[in-house]
Amino acid sequence: VQRGLELFDTALGLDEPALVPIELNLATLRQNTDHLPEIFRTLVPAARRTSGASKADPAGLRRTLAALDAEGQHRELQELVTGLAAGLLGYRDSGSVDPGRDFLEMGFDSLMAMELRTALGEATGLRLPSMVVFDHKTAAALADHLHAQLAAAVAATGSARSASDTTGTTGHHADATTVTTGTTTPGGGPAQVPAAPSDTLSQLFREALLNGPMEKAMTMLNAVADTRPSFTSTADLPELPKPVRLMDGPTERTRLICLSTPMATGGVYQHARIAGHFEGLRGVSGIPLPGFIRGESLPATNEAAAEVLADAALAAADGAPFVLAGYSAGGILAHAAAMDLERRGVRPAGVVLMDSYLPDVSGLLVDGLLRTMLDMEATFDGFDSARLTSMGRYSRMLSTFPLEGLRAPVLFLQCANPFPGADTQEAGDAWKATPWNATQLVRMVGANHFTMLEEGAADCARAIESWIRGLE
Repeated sequence: VQRGLELFDTALGLDEPALVPIELNLATLRQNTDHLPEIFRTLVPAARRTSGASKADPAGLRRTLAALDAEGQHRELQELVTGLAAGLLGYRDSGSVDPGRDFLEMGFDSLMAMELRTALGEATGLRLPSMVVFDHKTAAALADHLHAQLAAAVAATGSARSASDTTGTTGHHADATTVTTGTTTPGGGPAQVPAAPSDTLSQLFREALLNGPMEKAMTMLNAVADTRPSFTSTADLPELPKPVRLMDGPTERTRLICLSTPMATGGVYQHARIAGHFEGLRGVSGIPLPGFIRGESLPATNEAAAEVLADAALAAADGAPFVLAGYSAGGILAHAAAMDLERRGVRPAGVVLMDSYLPDVSGLLVDGLLRTMLDMEATFDGFDSARLTSMGRYSRMLSTFPLEGLRAPVLFLQCANPFPGADTQEAGDAWKATPWNATQLVRMVGANHFTMLEEGAADCARAIESWIRGLE
């Protein structure tokens, strides 16, 4: 009775509605995550499991596919993707994974995406790029991609065999399997999709940056970016960048809408860790920057970029109040989108700048940031031309965005630790990103520029949540 009264007093002192004062044995609940009622699932998230890729049999998969028509092949590959994804998410079976839902919406972070990519590569025998999961967004689209890649691998193997037969070379082709292309591949070992040739632009950029000066390396990227298609307004695009729901939340609460950094490492996935800390508190969405995927257009002007990102933010908000947030140089884009909205008479509740340097920072600092970025390239299996040229185009525009005149309040999250390679000997902590003006509220994050969205995610989320609650 005494404990119940204590819990009741606690409930009366909190603002949340419909509180139930009850003691739960969380250890027991964690042992039954597959059978919990929906109300308990936010208290005890499903245990994360492995993908089960150790049982991979690429040759067996290809024989199975060979016996199916195109529709059956897609269904089989989609079942493979959803089954592996379910294992990583801690679900009992693939039926718990919606093949049409974005991986990020389901709770995938960058580590889980890499694990899924590795498992799929082992299961199919394909060499898959590191960002293949986030690039294709859903299990259905990823299954389409796998189907196309497997068909290409079979066709390449068939062509090679035909050439070999033409020259009189003989070999054993027993246990061959046929895919919808009508070609065959030996069942004794899956044919690998040939590795793509090394990205010449990536190598040239690396050499130019290391040899200096940095400006020449960026000029080269911009020259290539100028050969890509571009847009001057939202009307030029077939569709807006599609917002990704990173976390669902109460519809009446202010939503957090995140823009990624326009660096080569950027992507909506960067905010997945932070979004996880808003569970039950508020909705979080991410907006991809146009141009970072092959075939996409780049903004021709800073006005075009601000307009499209502002329109995408409105779509993500869906009529609810919202705060725009941007990491690193993405903060400049979030600020620009907010100013574009204010010119239309739409005022965001606020803007969060996450360690966002002003565009006029010293060349030495930018050079250090870019060199650290290059050290991360292996994680991405190399930066492709789309990422590098997008970085070049957005970087060129950053200095042309207006930085004064925003009426919405601004929270500036500042990293307490220097990033690897930063010049810490220079007086005044010159490596630090600093608030743009005296009106911006500063909160410190116990991480460096490159780890704030990972190790520093909890600090970031706490500071943002506290600030937004003060605005509501």
